[in-house]
Amino acid sequence: LNGHLPSIMVSLDGGKRTTYSRPDGSFEFRHVPAGTYHMSISHPMVFFEAYRLSVGKDGKVRASNVLTGKREKKEMVQSGSQPIVITALGTMQYFEPRKQLNVLSMFMNPMGIMMGFMMLMVFVMPKMMDSIDPEELKKMQEEQRKQQQDVDPSKMLNGAMANFLGVPKPDDSDEDSD
Repeated sequence: LNGHLPSIMVSLDGGKRTTYSRPDGSFEFRHVPAGTYHMSISHPMVFFEAYRLSVGKDGKVRASNVLTGKREKKEMVQSGSQPIVITALGTMQYFEPRKQLNVLSMFMNPMGIMMGFMMLMVFVMPKMMDSIDPEELKKMQEEQRKQQQDVDPSKMLNGAMANFLGVPKPDDSDEDSD
């Protein structure tokens, strides 16, 4: 095994034969009869491909990595004392990286958009009022004063309570005659 990772477990046919790598990364299965085997390599920090081993009667070992869904096979042949070199595909990622703080995302939620709209209105509306004709502005202010004078909070409260309780509204004509 390339990379010299200690304690890598190598198993054949789902654990029927198991061995562990040496400190230099090498491993060896002894007295394996001729046949075809499925070799899996497991380690908590890195991951490897699964291999299909074909052991010949002459002792030659052929290793093909098994790629899911593809017919391609990269074949490695052990000849004499030349070992088969297996490299790790990558390191395991057990945790997702934490998302970084994005200031723009705070303003792009609905509350941020409403707050931005209200702040815009606070600054834009007075500018719009300055551009209105002074005579038109006086008429609007007079209409607002009339509406405020016509509104009697006690009458509004009585009407609201009457609607809530289902009682008919008191007539305004009785109060005006007194």
